Amino acid sequence: MKTLIFSDTHLTGRFNKKKSQFLEEIIRPADRVVMNGDFWDHGLCSFDRFVASQWRKKLFPLLKKREAVYVFGNHDQEKWIDSRVELFSDKAVSQYQFIEHGKKYLFEHGHREYPAQEFLSLILQDAGRYVGVPYLLKLREVLTWKVFGWGAHPKMIFNAVHKRLSKEGEFDTCFWGHTHSPEVDLESKFVNSGCVEFGFGSYIMIEEGNIDLIKRRY
Repeated sequence: MKTLIFSDTHLTGRFNKKKSQFLEEIIRPADRVVMNGDFWDHGLCSFDRFVASQWRKKLFPLLKKREAVYVFGNHDQEKWIDSRVELFSDKAVSQYQFIEHGKKYLFEHGHREYPAQEFLSLILQDAGRYVGVPYLLKLREVLTWKVFGWGAHPKMIFNAVHKRLSKEGEFDTCFWGHTHSPEVDLESKFVNSGCVEFGFGSYIMIEEGNIDLIKRRY
């Protein structure tokens, strides 16, 4: 059984061929897929526009064949989504768990631990979209990645908090997204899948109890 975990793709109504090819390549070998938050981006497009886009034809069928689990993030919260979530997932939840080879795994996006940041995020995505704030923030992130590369996202400092929560929890390994900073620290029972953005793609593959972090450009 191969389980693929990816997060923070921030898809919009605008189709990106290179990103699509990357996602198709990593999804095809998987038996099971967990999308660990921020699959699409409410700050940059509506759910209507997203599900009507070319992603529906290129990506959704692949995910459905693998009974994909969709974990809500801060950019794609449950309240912004309707029953059409079933077009690309078999289960949509705020938190997901499963046991394999005697190990108990937890999947959560990671934004709920920061109420103040979450409040700011809602303001920027709802009211801010009308004055272009999300687009300015996205431009800042693009430039940061282009200059500094992997792990350059300003939220990478939250990895330390998630490590503490992982280590103190009841699970053998906790899988997070949100920070856009890929990392595996099994001593802390912590894994972050990173993101698939701006030509940088990272993801996790679990097979026979082995957890592998793969990073590559696309």
